[in-house]
Amino acid sequence: MIKLRHQAEEANKSFVSLIDEVERKLSTPRESIPLDDFQQLSILMKKRRKALGLTLEDLELQTDLSISTLKRLMLDPSAARFSNVIIVLKELGIKSWVEL
Repeated sequence: MIKLRHQAEEANKSFVSLIDEVERKLSTPRESIPLDDFQQLSILMKKRRKALGLTLEDLELQTDLSISTLKRLMLDPSAARFSNVIIVLKELGIKSWVEL
């Protein structure tokens, strides 16, 4: 019985460790770019759009933002409405969050 208890405790430790590792990987971005690094944000959005094979017309249909707005947003995210940037990031599958 003691041996079984010890094995169960070891299995539980392994399980908790595995869950902690999965949680860490899910909460840690693969690539981190501050939202105020507008040049890198612009590059990331363009690369992601091309990687997904999306045209500006596709993105227009998916976001309800005009092509001219999307072009301006992709060129200079600092001049765009924050809500529009978030809409595009979400549509491109780019996660964003705020840390305190």
